[in-house]
Amino acid sequence: MDFPVISDAQIQAMAGERSFERGLEYFESGMVESVLQRGNMIQAVVCGSEDYLYDVAVHTKNAEQISTQCTCPYDYGPICKHSVAVLLFLLYCPEQVVQRPPIRATLDELDDSQIRSLLLDVAEQHPEITTLVEQHIERLGF
Repeated sequence: MDFPVISDAQIQAMAGERSFERGLEYFESGMVESVLQRGNMIQAVVCGSEDYLYDVAVHTKNAEQISTQCTCPYDYGPICKHSVAVLLFLLYCPEQVVQRPPIRATLDELDDSQIRSLLLDVAEQHPEITTLVEQHIERLGF
Protein backbone atom coordinates (compact mmCIF):
# COMPACT_ATOMS: atom_id res chain seq x y z
CA MET A 1 0.00 0.00 0.00
CA ASP A 2 1.32 3.42 -0.89
CA PHE A 3 1.35 6.07 1.77
CA PRO A 4 -1.15 8.83 0.90
CA VAL A 5 0.52 11.88 -0.58
CA ILE A 6 0.33 14.84 1.77
CA SER A 7 1.84 18.27 1.37
CA ASP A 8 4.08 20.45 3.51
CA ALA A 9 1.04 22.64 4.16
CA GLN A 10 -0.99 19.67 5.44
CA ILE A 11 1.85 18.59 7.73
CA GLN A 12 2.23 22.15 9.05
CA ALA A 13 -1.54 22.36 9.66
CA MET A 14 -1.37 19.09 11.61
CA ALA A 15 1.61 20.16 13.70
CA GLY A 16 1.49 23.90 14.14
CA GLU A 17 4.21 26.32 13.15
CA ARG A 18 6.79 25.63 15.89
CA SER A 19 6.64 21.83 15.69
CA PHE A 20 6.74 22.03 11.91
CA GLU A 21 9.85 24.26 11.95
CA ARG A 22 11.66 21.97 14.41
CA GLY A 23 10.59 18.85 12.51
CA LEU A 24 11.83 20.37 9.27
CA GLU A 25 15.21 21.01 10.95
CA TYR A 26 15.32 17.39 12.12
CA PHE A 27 14.42 16.12 8.65
CA GLU A 28 16.96 18.33 6.88
CA SER A 29 19.65 17.33 9.40
CA GLY A 30 19.14 13.63 8.64
CA MET A 31 17.77 12.77 12.08
CA VAL A 32 15.29 10.25 10.65
CA GLU A 33 17.32 7.06 10.98
CA SER A 34 14.99 4.39 9.65
CA VAL A 35 11.48 4.12 8.23
CA LEU A 36 9.61 0.85 7.75
CA GLN A 37 6.15 0.44 6.22
CA ARG A 38 3.82 -2.47 6.92
CA GLY A 39 0.54 -1.90 5.10
CA ASN A 40 -0.99 1.32 6.40
CA MET A 41 1.40 1.55 9.36
CA ILE A 42 4.76 3.29 9.37
CA GLN A 43 7.39 2.66 12.05
CA ALA A 44 10.34 5.03 12.25
CA VAL A 45 13.30 5.89 14.48
CA VAL A 46 14.31 9.53 14.90
CA CYS A 47 17.43 10.70 16.67
CA GLY A 48 16.59 13.41 19.19
CA SER A 49 18.70 15.67 21.31
CA GLU A 50 21.69 14.07 23.01
CA ASP A 51 21.41 11.17 20.53
CA TYR A 52 18.30 9.79 22.25
CA LEU A 53 16.26 7.63 19.85
CA TYR A 54 12.50 8.09 19.59
CA ASP A 55 10.10 5.60 18.05
CA VAL A 56 7.45 7.15 15.83
CA ALA A 57 4.39 5.33 14.50
CA VAL A 58 2.19 6.73 11.74
CA HIS A 59 -1.20 5.18 11.01
CA THR A 60 -3.18 6.18 7.97
CA LYS A 61 -6.35 5.45 6.09
CA ASN A 62 -6.02 8.33 3.62
CA ALA A 63 -4.47 11.81 3.39
CA GLU A 64 -7.16 13.20 5.71
CA GLN A 65 -6.91 10.45 8.34
CA ILE A 66 -3.34 10.36 9.60
CA SER A 67 -2.37 9.88 13.23
CA THR A 68 1.05 9.73 14.83
CA GLN A 69 2.48 8.45 18.09
CA CYS A 70 5.95 9.17 19.43
CA THR A 71 7.82 7.97 22.49
CA CYS A 72 8.99 11.52 23.28
CA PRO A 73 7.40 13.40 26.19
CA TYR A 74 5.89 16.14 23.97
CA ASP A 75 2.36 17.12 24.98
CA TYR A 76 1.99 20.70 23.78
CA GLY A 77 0.05 20.16 20.59
CA PRO A 78 -1.20 17.64 18.07
CA ILE A 79 2.11 16.21 16.82
CA CYS A 80 5.75 16.53 17.81
CA LYS A 81 8.81 17.49 15.78
CA HIS A 82 9.86 13.83 15.48
CA SER A 83 6.53 12.95 13.85
CA VAL A 84 6.86 15.95 11.53
CA ALA A 85 10.33 14.79 10.49
CA VAL A 86 8.94 11.34 9.64
CA LEU A 87 6.03 12.77 7.65
CA LEU A 88 8.46 14.95 5.70
CA PHE A 89 10.66 11.90 5.11
CA LEU A 90 7.64 10.05 3.69
CA LEU A 91 6.91 13.02 1.43
CA TYR A 92 10.43 13.62 0.13
CA CYS A 93 12.20 10.25 0.45
CA PRO A 94 9.59 7.56 -0.27
CA GLU A 95 12.16 5.44 -2.12
CA GLN A 96 14.08 5.04 1.16
CA VAL A 97 11.12 3.56 3.04
CA VAL A 98 11.66 -0.15 3.66
CA GLN A 99 8.60 -2.16 2.64
CA ARG A 100 7.50 -5.22 4.61
CA PRO A 101 4.29 -7.22 4.47
CA PRO A 102 1.68 -6.47 7.16
CA ILE A 103 2.28 -8.49 10.32
CA ARG A 104 -0.96 -10.42 9.69
CA ALA A 105 0.49 -11.78 6.44
CA THR A 106 3.69 -12.78 8.21
CA LEU A 107 1.81 -14.55 11.01
CA ASP A 108 -0.45 -16.31 8.51
CA GLU A 109 2.63 -18.18 7.27
CA LEU A 110 3.24 -19.71 10.73
CA ASP A 111 1.54 -22.74 12.23
CA ASP A 112 0.02 -22.71 15.75
CA SER A 113 3.13 -24.05 17.49
CA GLN A 114 5.36 -21.48 15.79
CA ILE A 115 3.02 -18.66 16.81
CA ARG A 116 2.94 -19.95 20.40
CA SER A 117 6.74 -20.16 20.49
CA LEU A 118 7.06 -16.68 19.02
CA LEU A 119 4.62 -15.18 21.52
CA LEU A 120 6.39 -16.83 24.46
CA ASP A 121 9.79 -15.60 23.27
CA VAL A 122 8.54 -12.04 22.75
CA ALA A 123 6.75 -12.01 26.13
CA GLU A 124 9.94 -13.22 27.83
CA GLN A 125 11.97 -10.43 26.24
CA HIS A 126 9.26 -7.78 26.78
CA PRO A 127 7.32 -8.43 30.02
CA GLU A 128 4.79 -5.69 29.18
CA ILE A 129 3.53 -7.99 26.40
CA THR A 130 2.38 -10.48 29.04
CA THR A 131 0.14 -7.82 30.59
CA LEU A 132 -1.29 -6.89 27.19
CA VAL A 133 -2.00 -10.54 26.37
CA GLU A 134 -3.69 -11.11 29.74
CA GLN A 135 -5.85 -7.98 29.29
CA HIS A 136 -6.86 -9.11 25.81
CA ILE A 137 -7.75 -12.59 27.06
CA GLU A 138 -9.90 -11.05 29.83
CA ARG A 139 -11.73 -8.89 27.26
CA LEU A 140 -12.46 -12.04 25.27
CA GLY A 141 -14.01 -13.58 28.38
CA PHE A 142 -11.56 -16.42 28.99
